[in-house]
Amino acid sequence: MREMLEETGFTPRELKLFNTFSGPELYYKYPHGDEVYNVVTAFICTDYHGTLAFDEAEASAIQFFDLDKLPKEISHQYLHLLLFRKFNYF
Repeated sequence: MREMLEETGFTPRELKLFNTFSGPELYYKYPHGDEVYNVVTAFICTDYHGTLAFDEAEASAIQFFDLDKLPKEISHQYLHLLLFRKFNYF
């Protein structure tokens, strides 16, 4: 809940655990050479309040997208999570 508020300006009224992701799909090599395998716990949030805002030191923009209209520049790690949601969430 705290992370959602920090990253978006929204406070969730309810979160539902979706899934925890890890493995080779979440491998990332930073430009300076560090390598990581991320472990991501994802939640579904459909009810929230607040005003859309973000930290300009961490992002250049923030907005909502339909799953079939995602930007081409999206990180492959996040794309993996979103596509998992699209095809496996009931």
